[in-house]
Amino acid sequence: MGRQYSAGPQASRLAWYDRNAKGKNDGIAVTAAPHTITTRISYTTPAGKKVYLDQFLLRIRINTAATTAGNKEARWEYQPSGGSALTVMCVELRASQNVVDTLEKEIAYPSFTMYPADVLQGRTFDTGTGGDIEYRLYYKLTEFDA
Repeated sequence: MGRQYSAGPQASRLAWYDRNAKGKNDGIAVTAAPHTITTRISYTTPAGKKVYLDQFLLRIRINTAATTAGNKEARWEYQPSGGSALTVMCVELRASQNVVDTLEKEIAYPSFTMYPADVLQGRTFDTGTGGDIEYRLYYKLTEFDA
């Protein structure tokens, strides 16, 4: 005869936002000359925590035109612990958009969960020569007990 299970009271678990939730936001604004792919900002989910991602922002603005125009990009990458990085958001300006004050921006509300040791990175690159670009990368998240 198999096990008998009762329908007795179950221990309830608090909702994620009631488990020592703490909002965090961080960002960077940097003006840079052409460069290879560069990590500008990084966040790693601490042990014993999970993270709910609330908001991303990416912005690229041409301050001074390039001598030789190239593609410019800002992106957010998510890398699960032990896995490969995945671009979850990207803004770009093509070489044909080499005009001062050209702006591209994006705001997203991704609504996904990160687990311990998962990494979020904000990265940029510019394949042109000369000129400089203003990059802004921002995130808002809620960290809570796993």
